[in-house]
Amino acid sequence: MKKIKLSIVFILFTISITNTIFANGWETTDDGKMYKYNGEYMKDQIIRDGMDLYYLDENGILVKNDWINYRDNWYYANSSGLLYRSNKYIIKSKAYYFDDEGKMLTGWINDMYYANEDGSLVTGFQDLVYPKEWVVDREQERDNEGWFYFGGDYKKIAAENDFYVVRVIGNDRYCFDQNGIMRTGWRVIKETNPPMAGYMYFSETETDAFKYGTAISNTWYAIDPPDEIMAGGVVHYFYFTPTGYLKCAKSGDYIKVKINTKTFLFNEYGYAVYGIRKVDNEYYYFGNSDADCSMRVGKYTLQDSLGNRYHYYFKDSGEGYTGVHQNKLYYKGLLQTAGEYTKYEAIKVDGIVRLVNESGTIMKNKKMVKDASGVVWSTNSSGIVTYTDEGVVNEPTFPLVNED
Repeated sequence: MKKIKLSIVFILFTISITNTIFANGWETTDDGKMYKYNGEYMKDQIIRDGMDLYYLDENGILVKNDWINYRDNWYYANSSGLLYRSNKYIIKSKAYYFDDEGKMLTGWINDMYYANEDGSLVTGFQDLVYPKEWVVDREQERDNEGWFYFGGDYKKIAAENDFYVVRVIGNDRYCFDQNGIMRTGWRVIKETNPPMAGYMYFSETETDAFKYGTAISNTWYAIDPPDEIMAGGVVHYFYFTPTGYLKCAKSGDYIKVKINTKTFLFNEYGYAVYGIRKVDNEYYYFGNSDADCSMRVGKYTLQDSLGNRYHYYFKDSGEGYTGVHQNKLYYKGLLQTAGEYTKYEAIKVDGIVRLVNESGTIMKNKKMVKDASGVVWSTNSSGIVTYTDEGVVNEPTFPLVNED
C-alpha cells in the first residue's frame, strides 16, 4: 500500500515538472556540474532529487545563484542549485514568493502578499485591484480597487475580528478592514458603552492638516455623527483626542473636559453641547452655539425663543451662583425677580426668605410696604422678610436648561 501511494504522488508531481520520470541514482560528472540519469545527460530540465528540485540548463549544467526562465515561468536556484519553493525569499535585496513547484508568483498571493509583474513583493501603501471573489463591504466601491499597506514582513495589515484594526504608520493612524482595505469616515474600532466612545474618524479627503485616510486626532472637527448613532445629517463639533477617540459621557449624562485653557461639556454622543446645562445638580453656561461652546463665568443676559430676557451669574468654577451678590438674589445662577406688575415677591433660597423687586434687587429695611396686590411686607437690613400680613412665599425659579 505504501508503494502505491508514493507512486501516485510521484507521477502527479512529475507531470507538472517534466515528462521524464526520475528515480534515485542521479550521477554527476567528475567536474560536478553535469548530471546523468541511467547514463544519459539531462538538459533543459527541472529534476527532482528526493524532495528537492534543481534545474539543468541547455548544456546540462546545474544552475546556481541565478534566475531561470523555464517554460514561460521564472524560478531561482540558490548557491547549491536548489530551487526556491513554497515561501518568500530575499534575492538581491528584493523579496519574491515561489509556489510548491518553484514558480515565481505575481499578483495576489494567499490573499496576504502582493507581487509586481517582475515578481518583487511590495511594501508600504499600494493602490491595488483586489480579487472579485473577496467578500467586501461595497460602501466605498472603486471597481474592486482599494488602498492597502504592506509591512516590513511584506504582509498586508488586516483586521482579525469583526471590527477594524488601526495601525500607526509614520506619525499617523490608519484604519483597515478584514480584507486589508484602508477605510475612511466613521469606523467602529472597539465595542464600548456608550457606543460612540469606540468610534474613530478617518479623513475622507486630503487637507492641509490631514492626509487622506489618516485619523482625525488632537483637534476639533465639525462633522455629521454616524448615521447608526444619530440620523439626520446635523453637523456637530467633536473633539478628537491625541489617540483619535472621542470624549464621551455615560449614557444620559455629561462630562466636563478641559482642553488647553478652556472647559467644554460633552454628551454621550461625543460632541460638545452649548447653552445652560445641568451637571450633577449644578447649572453651567457653555456659550450660545456649537462653534462657541466653552464654559463661561461671570454675568450674562440670555434670551429665550419668545424674547424673554434672563440674567445669570456664574462662579469662577463655572457653577451657577446661589445666594446674594451685589444686592441681587440668585439661585443656581439665575437672578430671582418679582413677576411683572407684582412690584415685590418673597423668594425662599437656602431656607431664607428675602423680598425682591421686579429687577431682582433685594428690598432692605422696608417697613410695611405694599406689593401690587396690597399685601404688606417688612424686611430687615439684609432684606430678610420679618413681617407680612398675608403674603405668599415663593420657591426659587430654576434656570432654563437647553436640550441636545
